Amino acid sequence: MKRDASAFNNAVCKRTKELRVELCGKRGRSQLAKMLGISPSTYHYYERGRVLPADLLVKLCDLANANIEWLLLGSGAKYSSKKGGAKKKAAKKTNKRRK
Repeated sequence: MKRDASAFNNAVCKRTKELRVELCGKRGRSQLAKMLGISPSTYHYYERGRVLPADLLVKLCDLANANIEWLLLGSGAKYSSKKGGAKKKAAKKTNKRRK
């Protein structure tokens, strides 16, 4: 039972990281943490085996336009609409303006 929970946590964390890389780039941990309203050190734990709390999972899916079923279970479409990661493109444009 414990092994199953650990495998689930690791899979969700892997998909969380995948969304982060798509939204904010390889080095975007701090940026995504800010977008979620948490500290970078707290976010670091979430990529290292702790699953985000439900409210943050929903917020991440909203930011990335991702499907919550895909994030939690790895099944179904990755994005919740045909446009895919439309919000990702908007986030990248915002980042370019800040630089």
